[in-house]
Amino acid sequence: MTRAKQAGSMLIEIAASIAVLGLLAATSFGVLRDVNQVREGRASAALASQARQLTLEFAMAHGRLPCPDLTGNGGEGDAAGDCPVAQSFGLLPTRTLGMDGVSAQSTNRVLRYGISRIASDADLGAIANAGDPDPATRFLARAERAAAYTAPTPSASGSTEQPYVPKPDAQGLAMNCQIPGDSPAFVISVGAPEDLGTAACFPIPNPERSASTSMGRHELVGWVRSKFRAVN
Repeated sequence: MTRAKQAGSMLIEIAASIAVLGLLAATSFGVLRDVNQVREGRASAALASQARQLTLEFAMAHGRLPCPDLTGNGGEGDAAGDCPVAQSFGLLPTRTLGMDGVSAQSTNRVLRYGISRIASDADLGAIANAGDPDPATRFLARAERAAAYTAPTPSASGSTEQPYVPKPDAQGLAMNCQIPGDSPAFVISVGAPEDLGTAACFPIPNPERSASTSMGRHELVGWVRSKFRAVN
């Protein structure tokens, strides 16, 4: 009888130990997952910040925003290097901007990119004329015209040729592409491919592992003007 009680006690102790170990393992997994998400979110935010700065530097140097990467090779435009007028979104041309394409674009993290191309005289991605002596001034003029236009409103299906960010909800998440928010001068979203959408809509559904940066059309005008004031 005593042996049976001892065996029963040992089984209870073993079961309790297994339960405690399972709880510790589950807790450790949860903590590790949270740490990884924080790491992903920080890496995405850092890439978004770097991409924003390089995009603005490119614009001031070339008199236009870089054309979206349509092939995934890190360069601007399509396979021939052309920038179709109708195409206002795609991937960020990381190679053109001098970013490390291997670490910037991967199967687990991509940089989506869109630019305003509302009208021919306000196309922020239009190629400058050869030998343009003052690309920054030319870019400011186009930015001012872009700011003066009313961006097209996406249809009920969320379709539009101009990139836009959905209106944030009460939690601050921009998820519903059928409720459009801003149509900025440019927008860059960084994160897992399944989080970022594929069309003109640039949702931000998972801020723990993705990030987004954009510049409004009026904001861009003010930024370029401030650069001119700083020089003069």
